[in-house]
Amino acid sequence: MSYRPLPALVALLAMPLAAQPTLTASRRTSAITLDGKLDEADWAAARLADGFVQRFPDPGRKATMQTAVRVLYDDEAIYVGARMYDPHPDSITAPLARRDPGNVNSDWFDVIFDSYHDRRTAFRFATNPVGTKLDVYHFNDGDDDNSWDPRWEVATRIDSLGWTAEFRIPLSQLRFHGSTGEQVWGLQFYRAVARHNEWTFWSPYPPTAPGFVSNFGDLRGLVGLSPPSPIEVAPYVSSRTVSNRTSAGSPFTNGVHSGAAAGADFRIGLGSALSITGAINPDFGQVEVDPAVLSLSAVETFFPEKRPFFLEGSGIFEFGALPVNAAYGFSRFVHWRRIGRTPQLSPNAEWSDVPENTTILGAAKLSGQTSNGWSLGVLDATAQRENADVQSVSGVRSSAGVEPLTNYFVGRVKRDLDSGRTTLGLLATSTTRSLDSSFAPFLRANAHLLGIDGARSTSNRRWTLGGSWIGSRVEGSTAAIAATQHSSVRYLGRPDAPYAPFDPTRTSLVGHDAMLGVVYQGTPLFGSVQLRETTPGFEMNDLGYESRSDFRSLAAAVGATHDASANLLRSTRATAYTINAWNLGGDAFHHELGITGSAELRSYWQMSARAAVLPSVLDDRATRGGPLMLVPQRWTSSASVASDSRRTIIGRVGASFAALAGGGSDLTLWPSVTVRPSPSLQLSFSATVDNLHDEAQYIRTVGHDYVFATLREKTLAMSGRIDWTLSTALSVQMFVQPFVATANLSSYKALRAAGTFAFDVYGGDRGSVRALADGSVEIDPDGVGGPRSPFTLASADHDASFLSRALRLNGLIRWEYRSGSVLYLVWQQTRDGQAVLDDSSLRSGFDGVARVPAKDVVILKATYQLGR
Repeated sequence: MSYRPLPALVALLAMPLAAQPTLTASRRTSAITLDGKLDEADWAAARLADGFVQRFPDPGRKATMQTAVRVLYDDEAIYVGARMYDPHPDSITAPLARRDPGNVNSDWFDVIFDSYHDRRTAFRFATNPVGTKLDVYHFNDGDDDNSWDPRWEVATRIDSLGWTAEFRIPLSQLRFHGSTGEQVWGLQFYRAVARHNEWTFWSPYPPTAPGFVSNFGDLRGLVGLSPPSPIEVAPYVSSRTVSNRTSAGSPFTNGVHSGAAAGADFRIGLGSALSITGAINPDFGQVEVDPAVLSLSAVETFFPEKRPFFLEGSGIFEFGALPVNAAYGFSRFVHWRRIGRTPQLSPNAEWSDVPENTTILGAAKLSGQTSNGWSLGVLDATAQRENADVQSVSGVRSSAGVEPLTNYFVGRVKRDLDSGRTTLGLLATSTTRSLDSSFAPFLRANAHLLGIDGARSTSNRRWTLGGSWIGSRVEGSTAAIAATQHSSVRYLGRPDAPYAPFDPTRTSLVGHDAMLGVVYQGTPLFGSVQLRETTPGFEMNDLGYESRSDFRSLAAAVGATHDASANLLRSTRATAYTINAWNLGGDAFHHELGITGSAELRSYWQMSARAAVLPSVLDDRATRGGPLMLVPQRWTSSASVASDSRRTIIGRVGASFAALAGGGSDLTLWPSVTVRPSPSLQLSFSATVDNLHDEAQYIRTVGHDYVFATLREKTLAMSGRIDWTLSTALSVQMFVQPFVATANLSSYKALRAAGTFAFDVYGGDRGSVRALADGSVEIDPDGVGGPRSPFTLASADHDASFLSRALRLNGLIRWEYRSGSVLYLVWQQTRDGQAVLDDSSLRSGFDGVARVPAKDVVILKATYQLGR
């Protein structure tokens, strides 16, 4: 018999998913005592779910240890009883950790409900053998949000047969559609055995299966359930004490200041479809501070959202995302950090006291899903006007506005069809500022986005075609829109970009972003192709994040993965990709061709590597609004190795090296170690050491000179973390990050001609350079007596050599003294300092971190959960 490979491959790619199992729940007839014993008669009478199948390390094989699960229910809650058999109970991995731990090596059991039965949305409740709780909200059939914190109970027990878990999950914490008849929910059970690194599922979920929720089995037998309409309120009170010594001589940083605040979070259920969550004068003092960074580029540093109110349920607002394996650029159509942001204006005064963040007066979020496949998310928030106290040299005090009263709106609607294989959606966002004459020249008055997205998957969900289009419009004064046109996002009016002119009379700017992509998710093969266009006028940084507009990109990737036991390797993954981008004038400014690979050894050690070449391009951002500049070919590579994550001591080390244009280079090392001296204590330490040599660091534009310099930057960032869990309700965390960077700037030069990588060196090819006593540099561009005036570059502006030091310290004690009610004690310390560079040694700079003046904040906050 002849073998024809192409038809066989087509048949494999079109293969339907395996049949999904079904479990029937039983109605509770007597009381259930949550003690982990599973000794009530109802448990013995309930239907049994077993036959778990491995996903890893041997896909498709039966689990090496038996798991037996039963489900009960009543009019108020779902009960799950699970018995995890283990022939060696003394070897069960059961560390004690705070709720929603990160990467904790432990045995786990998870129950996951697709209570909408839409094959895309699910609610996960997980525990380990000592009762550590983890809960996750899943959306889009594969994305997840672990900021979701419902109220539920679980009891666990380790015995001679293994361990057990007994759950009580109130219906008020789930979302489902009421019915007087029988309901069908999606259902999945998951078990992890840490010492074997074995993952098993009740409903088979092989590596070849795309998605996640769409692989669930069914839960039947739920009769006569109606979603509760709870009203939950969590008021808080807090006190805040600040000691600020960061500015010597400032009248605003002399002593200790205290204050108090109060507010509340609330949730109101609106029948089976929707709920409202909100916050009045919300406080996020318990959230960990951002790490210190040093950036000499024109691109805004992106910090992820950490505040629970904005994180919880944020997946419903995701727009246009396809799980592509390669893409150009990074953007967020909704960036929650804009709400309550750091004030955007700085007072022009000798001394000032600027608030760290704008105060959110109130925020409310409406979200949910109807029985016919409509998903809805609406958020509205208002941030108050912020003023800064200022004092002049003569001692006169006044007030200056630094952020106007602003309203933020986000609306998202999405329709799922054909069991979630087809989705269509709309997104609208709006930022409206109340501007007076002090704000109007600097800030946009209004900013709006309106877009549509959609995707279609094949019946086996391996192929997905998706796309999106979103338009933007911003409005403001001519000065504010002129600044928008000249911003680093677009640089309109560049001398070699006639297609993107600068118009000083404009009071608005419009643009669009469009994307089309196709993704194949399978095993062993996977791949994706993405096309994207963003016009020069597209602007979404008022309520989103965008590093640049004005590009068309083509990105493609193909790869293979394998998960199975072998003599040496447990799993492997390799990807080849290409990323290409052009501005709308046709200039190619980014080409990249690379390969990545990763593997897990039989010993559970992990390795990864990456290499890429970036051919020569004409960069339209290098001169910050000036002409194109040639960037010669570069290449980059990286590799990392991590030891067995099951051990008491876990090590990881990585390195990257890039050969930059003109002979520059960038070498980075990142070692880390994690130690678990006891099941309740984890210590971790990491460091990042970077040595950068850049022959073309942009400094500034002076007249017709585009000034660059040779930069030699050394950075050392260290971090230490202690996680100590005294019980499932009481935990202590401490995080400290010292940071030091030295930037040595030399060989100042001007770009010789557009489209080249050639420079005229000041003091060599032309002009003169003179070092001043304060560390500044004076440059005469054409020598003494020339027609052009000298200019000065100062370290305070990062234009001359400087030393930067910082420290971030965050301590948190968290006690959940009753379900949903928490007491926090927080200590935060920040130190930020900059000085003239007189020694390029990182060690000398690091020794001085503790001498930088500090700002200390101590917060005591208590919340109390009311309602069901």
